[in-house]
Amino acid sequence: MTMHRWKALFSGLEPYTKYFFFLVTCTSFGCSNSEVSAGQTSQAAPQGVWLNPYHITINSSALELYWREPERPNGMVSQYRLIRDGTVISTRSGEYLNFTDSGLKPNSRYTYQLEARTEAGGSISDLYVVETPMHTPDQIPIPYNITVLGPRSIFVAWDLPGLYDPSIPLEFNILLRTEGGTGQLNPAGEKLFLILEDLIPGTSLFIRLQACQNGSCGVSHPVLVETIEAEPEDLNPPMLVPNGEKAVKIAWTVPKKPNGIITGYTIHSNTNQNQQACTNNHCRVPSTVVNLKISSHISCRV
Repeated sequence: MTMHRWKALFSGLEPYTKYFFFLVTCTSFGCSNSEVSAGQTSQAAPQGVWLNPYHITINSSALELYWREPERPNGMVSQYRLIRDGTVISTRSGEYLNFTDSGLKPNSRYTYQLEARTEAGGSISDLYVVETPMHTPDQIPIPYNITVLGPRSIFVAWDLPGLYDPSIPLEFNILLRTEGGTGQLNPAGEKLFLILEDLIPGTSLFIRLQACQNGSCGVSHPVLVETIEAEPEDLNPPMLVPNGEKAVKIAWTVPKKPNGIITGYTIHSNTNQNQQACTNNHCRVPSTVVNLKISSHISCRV
């Protein structure tokens, strides 16, 4: 009996992605499947580096630059290199997503690029142009009163900066930023307090006071605050799959708005078999409802 070996070439796959394969063999009597084998493609250079550049001006001689993981990392990003005016000013490992650039000249223009690298190589972003102001308010204090009013609101109050020109109107903003996210500006005008509303429950926020004169702004150091958790919202219906004559497997997804850390799931069904399917975030997904009547109708909520 002659043994034949067959080969297949798959193209157009995604880098650094696990794929599962099985062979279907058929005769005139029917088909059968082989066991499943897994394979992972190699890493490649990242794509989509620093597509949405973001920075915060600290004062006329310093700024903070932020970035996110590339749109398509194509592997494990092991290193970021930040380039200013053609010179590398920072080499950081992959878990760092920001850099403070100080010692800059006031009223000057600088160009930045970011390079992200995997073991297969690196890719560089487009140019990001930043201009430093001539003067900004300085010695800006952190807010002296930050009170969490509820899951979606925070009260913030602050004092005047230590250095500013009293002949020019002074306006304030509160900057909010989540870990790894871009900033949100909340105008306060000339007031020394503000109530932040429509926040996301159970979220850690970095709060900074920004003081501006003639459009030139400086900021305080950040303060970390966490909003109060609330009930989860927008939970999709569970998925039910028969598992034999007297059992059903039930699977579900995380709520679109968890509003905090999920600590438990409970399955409610018309079989009166309510089950606690998750404790301390250790979840049985899917869970199984057993001892059902043959050909019975079951409905569930999670």
